[in-house]
Amino acid sequence: MAIESKSLLVAVKAFSRGNPLPIDASMVWDSQAEAESYAKQPNAYSGQIITAKVGGKYKAFVLQGENGNCTIEPIGVDASAVKQYVQVGTRPESGQEQGVIYIENNVGYIWNGSGWVKVFADVSTSIADFEKRIGKLETDISTKANIANPNFTGTVKLEGKELATKEYADAIVAAAKTEVPIVIDGDHPFPSEAYKAGQKYVVALAGTYLGQKCEVGDVILITKDYASGSAANTDGIVLQANIDGAVTGADSSVDGEIVVFSGATGKVIKSSKINMTALNDAISKVHEHANKAKLDTYDKTQTELLVAAAADAQSKVAVLKKTVDGKADKATTLAGYGIEDAYNKTEIESKLKTITDNVNTKVDATTVDTKISTAKSEITTAYEESIDTKLNAKVGDLGESATVVEFVNKAVGSGGADIAGQIDNALREAKKYTDDALTIVEF
Repeated sequence: MAIESKSLLVAVKAFSRGNPLPIDASMVWDSQAEAESYAKQPNAYSGQIITAKVGGKYKAFVLQGENGNCTIEPIGVDASAVKQYVQVGTRPESGQEQGVIYIENNVGYIWNGSGWVKVFADVSTSIADFEKRIGKLETDISTKANIANPNFTGTVKLEGKELATKEYADAIVAAAKTEVPIVIDGDHPFPSEAYKAGQKYVVALAGTYLGQKCEVGDVILITKDYASGSAANTDGIVLQANIDGAVTGADSSVDGEIVVFSGATGKVIKSSKINMTALNDAISKVHEHANKAKLDTYDKTQTELLVAAAADAQSKVAVLKKTVDGKADKATTLAGYGIEDAYNKTEIESKLKTITDNVNTKVDATTVDTKISTAKSEITTAYEESIDTKLNAKVGDLGESATVVEFVNKAVGSGGADIAGQIDNALREAKKYTDDALTIVEF
């Protein structure tokens, strides 16, 4: 029946559920058996939907058949009744079903009745490898030449042997044509133009070619074709023939450095690390030092200094010789020194004997001995004084000298000057100046 609008709210409230219970008590059952028993009740009708607890969970059923004698039918698919055609996990060792796919470690297998057959596998790694290989193939293909009119790069080989290009073959042929050298002599001068790369010229007439001094036997190798307006001496190379005594040096050099021989072969040179500029500067400043004023007074050569020193020494020796020549030669008697009025030994002994005889006849022995001793002392003193007097008359008063040098200094020098020392010092100064003048000092 129709419900009036004013009564609609009352009707709704009448069908509303105030407690946690179904509005229709026949809609919910605690077991499937109770649901099936209800379906046979007179008030059960076909198409009614009820729920029943099965296995701890409520499942929906629909009543089918005649009212009062219905059966229940599950709504939806019964998972337990559905066959699993895909199973994931470890493959069974028995009871395998044909038509079922077993997935183990991302690899699919099926049982064909007698054994396992792999139907698929994880190919992501293989695909990445394939992509890498395909990429390499694409790169390799891009570097390959086309079969038709190929354009090769790099070294082309055939059965491991390099192939010669037409350009190379043409160059070999051209070079072969120039193998016979051209002789440069009075009738065949070196060309100033129109020469070709690869030509060889043998010098039979010495001269300057390509800006270099050439001798007979040298070879000129042309390395660049003549070009008007840009021809240069660098268009060829001069090969020297006279290299028997060639001297070799370092791979590089420094401009202006002086070279010296390395070792004793006479064929290898090396840098001395002495720069010409520095050497010239050192030579120009050779006297610019503390002894400049003194050294500048020495304006003679070594030879001149030695000659002057020798002359000075000779003059002093001559003076000494003259003085010595005026002296008496070494003698064993006073007469040898020119002393004629002195008592000799025989005369002294004779006189002593006379005295002794006289004394012995007049006095006692002690007195005689005393007188004899006194007489000897007096006679000796007189003898020495007589000799000194004679020598001083001949030589002069030189006093006593311990050495020959002292004697020379006293005999030759003026006022006791050290003449021998002066000679020695003069010779030493001459040698020092010579050594300093011949020694290069780098400042």
